[in-house]
Amino acid sequence: MADFRNWGLTRGTLESHDDSAGQQLIDARGLSGESFTKIYRPMQFGFTSNPPKGSDLALFRMGSSERILAMGVEHPDKRPKNLPDGVTAIYGADGEIASLVQRKFRVKAAEGHAVVVGNVFFRVTPLGVECNVPITAPNFITGSPPPDPSDEV
Repeated sequence: MADFRNWGLTRGTLESHDDSAGQQLIDARGLSGESFTKIYRPMQFGFTSNPPKGSDLALFRMGSSERILAMGVEHPDKRPKNLPDGVTAIYGADGEIASLVQRKFRVKAAEGHAVVVGNVFFRVTPLGVECNVPITAPNFITGSPPPDPSDEV
């Protein structure tokens, strides 16, 4: 029969990660000063990330200190806050964010926006739009429409 007395959940802080193999392994420090190394951090299929050092995380201990999983890693200073109800966002440590807001897909980057499809890209900067292929506009592109307040997320 399994002994579940040493099973539990605790909080910790990310010290470092190794993302070079098939599974991401992290080193973390528990709130009571415990040091954990080579902790497996499972991720959802199709999504991966390398959270910055100092990120908060939950550590699930399954008996001994050698049997631990890291879950729910986030950095309190990097995570977007106060998103409206129902918004889903993917974000990076430098302020970039892709979000689904009120039936719209928004991409916000710290230094301009870039979209790449196959070998075609275009980049939006404060100076204009750059593209590596000719742009055909059957009607016309002109002026600047007023900002949409829902574009802020």
